[in-house]
Amino acid sequence: MKAIKAELLARADKRGMQSSVVAGTTLLTAGEVSAFLDRAGDLPTALQSAVAARVLLIGALEMQKRTGQSPGLKTLVEMAEREQAKIQEQLEKNPADKDVLASTRRQLQLIIQHALKLSG
Repeated sequence: MKAIKAELLARADKRGMQSSVVAGTTLLTAGEVSAFLDRAGDLPTALQSAVAARVLLIGALEMQKRTGQSPGLKTLVEMAEREQAKIQEQLEKNPADKDVLASTRRQLQLIIQHALKLSG
């Protein structure tokens, strides 16, 4: 999570950010960027953890695509599923943040499904 925040801070400009790409391939929504740069508390922490899980899982899937090997993919999927459950809890607690939470949950869910499909 620290590496993602550092990358976002390095890209930040005075006009603000609507979205950003981190770790080469992962697009973050404006709400996710905000969770790393502007906010404190349970909600941003849940978003940060979910984004980190998504970045790690995408990285593992890209490695599998390049090398045919996916060390730790099962563990990463399990971690991503836990983070997805935390986002669901936040959705129930914070209906005002429904848009960013639902988007983050959905993106993570799609990556998890893709990983499960590839791992058989």
